[in-house]
Amino acid sequence: MIVILQLQLLLALGLFLFQLFLEYIKQVRVMLFSTLLFLMAVGLLIANLSALPKPPDQPPLLSIPANSTMTAQSFTLEEYNQKLTHLTTLTNLQPTDRDVLINLSLLLQAQRQDDKAREYWLAAQRLDPNNPLFVQPQAVSAL
Repeated sequence: MIVILQLQLLLALGLFLFQLFLEYIKQVRVMLFSTLLFLMAVGLLIANLSALPKPPDQPPLLSIPANSTMTAQSFTLEEYNQKLTHLTTLTNLQPTDRDVLINLSLLLQAQRQDDKAREYWLAAQRLDPNNPLFVQPQAVSAL
């Protein structure tokens, strides 16, 4: 009778240990599965980031110091058109007015008309090359 009790006890202990082992395996599986999912997500993120278009190596067209005339202003479309008309008229009347050329350049740059903006900026720079606006290294280093 004692032998049967001992066998039953050993069997119960063996089943208990087997269940503990299965629980451990489940936890390890969950951890491995979670780690695998995390690594796949990181891999996809890296793949997507590397597929993004790279920004151009060129600096912006004009890097204007904050003390220039028209920076930090915003206009409605109507105001923009009025200012553009006004500055274009002034440029036709006074083609050697550096300030008009600078303001027209800034206005055109704000509207992403970079070629025209560059043209007027360089014209203003030719008129007054020693102006601190043009002498600063960040002012027109890309040009």
